[in-house]
Amino acid sequence: MFKDGSPYIIDSRGQGEEYKITDPKILYTISSFFSGEDIFREPSDEVNKMIDLGIFINDDYEDECCLDILSQLYFAASRESVGLNDSVSREEVFKRSILQTIKNKKGKKFPKRNMEQYSEFHELPAPTKDGIDQSFFKLLKNRKTYRVFEKDFSVSLQSLSNILHICLGPFHGYEIDLPKNIFRRACPMNGGLRSINAYLFIFNVEGLREGIYFYDCELHRLCLIRNIIDYSEIRGMMHSQEFAENCSFAMSLVADIRVQTWKYTTSRNVKVLFIDAGCLVQNLQLVATSENIQTWISGAMNCDAMEDLLKVNSNSEVALFFVAFGRSTKTYDLDFINKCYKELKVDARYNEFIPPLLDY
Repeated sequence: MFKDGSPYIIDSRGQGEEYKITDPKILYTISSFFSGEDIFREPSDEVNKMIDLGIFINDDYEDECCLDILSQLYFAASRESVGLNDSVSREEVFKRSILQTIKNKKGKKFPKRNMEQYSEFHELPAPTKDGIDQSFFKLLKNRKTYRVFEKDFSVSLQSLSNILHICLGPFHGYEIDLPKNIFRRACPMNGGLRSINAYLFIFNVEGLREGIYFYDCELHRLCLIRNIIDYSEIRGMMHSQEFAENCSFAMSLVADIRVQTWKYTTSRNVKVLFIDAGCLVQNLQLVATSENIQTWISGAMNCDAMEDLLKVNSNSEVALFFVAFGRSTKTYDLDFINKCYKELKVDARYNEFIPPLLDY
């Protein structure tokens, strides 16, 4: 790839390391390769050097990742491998976010679709909840993203078991005509593959000691990876976001690329993996809400740090999303937010207010 006008090579089989190409002969060799020249018939010193470095590989090489080059480039470029400062205060993190948002907006109006492109319109009747199961409607209303968890709230082991089985286990049972290890979850999974697994951070669950666990969805059990975990480690991996502080337990959703590419080998795998994660996240939130447990979700994480902590192979497993669970009554700490805006002398109103269609 090119960055600031300079060519780089990305190690897509490792941690996504980038190497700037400074030798014109190396650049010429790569250019010749992409031009279709047979540079291996009588390999030059540069070709042999790149073979030794693993830049050029034999046709019989089997990449454990199994992703095509476009998918590998996407994951390499989106790993968020940045240096984080765990000592940054909560106020500093939030104020930086405010200022960065203002900088990115640069006075731009909120984007809206140009309705002039349509020539015909049909008005819809006012929405109503009468045709919806009332318990399900109440569940949807109660599901929110919470950012302030209450300290020392303990989740029952039964609630944790329910959430894991309903969302990640064989909720619909096993398919008769498919391999035994393929079962149907409560939400749709691409190809029925259940490529996404759950790694849990246990802080305060009755009958379960603190630590990091892998959820074995086939046998419905937790496998201990590490005994001790601290909220500060979570905050460091989540780009200094402190919203998981005091959660009872948390979950990292990790895609096993080997499972996905066992059946599909196209670049669309990237899109499908994130769609699968989104379906799982929504179910996790709804089932947790039914257990009177609140959630916070985020996709902003340092993938390298997360995967290192979970002891997964980055060539074959990718951390996609994070969910924290606990007891909360606040979606935001408004006093803290308003204090930050006031100190920065910034107006908190970014966009014009749009009234709801119907007040339920």
